[in-house]
Amino acid sequence: MIFKVDDGRLTIETAKSQIPELLFDEKTYKELKTQSDQGKYFSQQRQDYLEMKNAIDQRQQTILRLGKYAGEYQRAFLTTMQTQELKPLGLKDAANALNLAPSTISRAIKDKYIQCQNKIFSLKILFPRKVTTDLSQARIEYDLQKLIDQESSQQPLSDQQLVEHFANHGVTLSRRVIAKYRKKLNIPNSYQRKRD
Repeated sequence: MIFKVDDGRLTIETAKSQIPELLFDEKTYKELKTQSDQGKYFSQQRQDYLEMKNAIDQRQQTILRLGKYAGEYQRAFLTTMQTQELKPLGLKDAANALNLAPSTISRAIKDKYIQCQNKIFSLKILFPRKVTTDLSQARIEYDLQKLIDQESSQQPLSDQQLVEHFANHGVTLSRRVIAKYRKKLNIPNSYQRKRD
């Protein structure tokens, strides 16, 4: 899938080169069917071809619908390419919105890649898990890094103070979660960050 951003407008198209092309020689099929006593066999082969072609078409339509939905939902990220702009989007939410099964969504995004603003990344990036009510992990990591970048080097913020800061902005996180994200960002604890 290719997302294009032009003057704030987001468009999507499928990468045609990635879609397998199935061909069926109707002329040869008719000749073989009439000249052979295996007409039933050739009819079955034609039926198999039509079913496979239909399945591929349906799958492409599903991926395109999913891409349009996820692209619109994650418009802020796709236009800025800033991971903190990603909003949590669960497979169940997308499935409900598109009237599909969550397993269909899961299969549709597996091993699929998208291109946007000359970057290529997994389609799964548009489906970040929810950490809190309305913030994705990327957003929490971004906010955490920003808080620590702005802290006083003489009095760095403890994990508990960071918990309280998020709580004051309506985001409930435990000290354990703060410590986990801090370590993921390679940020030492407040004692190690202290400078005289």
